Amino acid sequence: MLAELRTGKSDGASVPGSPGLNYVETTADAFRANLANPMTVKRCRSLRLPVLVISGSETTAPDKRLAEILATEIAGATHVVIAGAGHMSPLTHPAEVAAAIQAHAKARAPV
Repeated sequence: MLAELRTGKSDGASVPGSPGLNYVETTADAFRANLANPMTVKRCRSLRLPVLVISGSETTAPDKRLAEILATEIAGATHVVIAGAGHMSPLTHPAEVAAAIQAHAKARAPV
């Protein structure tokens, strides 16, 4: 249901507690929140911790590009693309996302 909102294939009537949720208003609110976020690529470059960037092969082009930029600009970041997944991969492909997180954590765990 959330993926339907993201793609515009739903009016939100199926979202519990949000009958008739307006996709356009929700998207506009999300964009405003993103624009207000003080995180910049420059600040991302200063991160000195293990970073895993997960995206889906069916994610929208802007989100794919953002994932590529983060994976490139953050030193040592790992980028995993989940085949067949879109923006909501933790909900649509939970096993694959969990496996990527577990592999990332295991590879960086202290001995």
